[in-house]
Amino acid sequence: MISKTELLFNYFTKPREAIRYIIDQQSYIFISFIFIFALANHHIATSLKVAISGEALSFYLLGGFLIKLLGTLITLFIIVSLIHFSSDLVGTTGSVSGLFMTFMLSFSPLLFTTPAILLSKSFYSFAIVCLVIWTMVLQIVAIQEIYRLSSSWSFLIYISTLLFLFIVLPIFLVLTFLFSVLLLASMLMV
Repeated sequence: MISKTELLFNYFTKPREAIRYIIDQQSYIFISFIFIFALANHHIATSLKVAISGEALSFYLLGGFLIKLLGTLITLFIIVSLIHFSSDLVGTTGSVSGLFMTFMLSFSPLLFTTPAILLSKSFYSFAIVCLVIWTMVLQIVAIQEIYRLSSSWSFLIYISTLLFLFIVLPIFLVLTFLFSVLLLASMLMV
């Protein structure tokens, strides 16, 4: 049994071992706390970056954070569902709850956003790019460990899921909306 701080440190240094431990121990409360804290840390760093002040700051910190938290959870749920579906198509099975927990924990590099903004506002943009890449690598490793896939299959499933979610699905929704409007217009013209 390892401590929670050791689990977090292991996730940064030896993610495969930490993922196996997460699947076995299912530390939902701790992982949820780290996820919320990492998002809050990123949210505070963003507010420092854009220098929001006064009443707008209080609304941004509370209201904006709740919207970010809800949006991130919904997006994670959709991404994990699509990845699980894609993995089933490939012929592997794994733990959906384990994947969701490891994806939540993969946001832990965002804990470094506030120190990055405090160092320098110009360094912050570079740090965010590095932290997002780190988060994506942790998510690909999670897919690899949970579904017992090769690196190439994990990467392919991850990228295809993101492409579908952020490119194909919005185009499909726009085309569906346009088709509906045209259909409604033709019905009104008759």
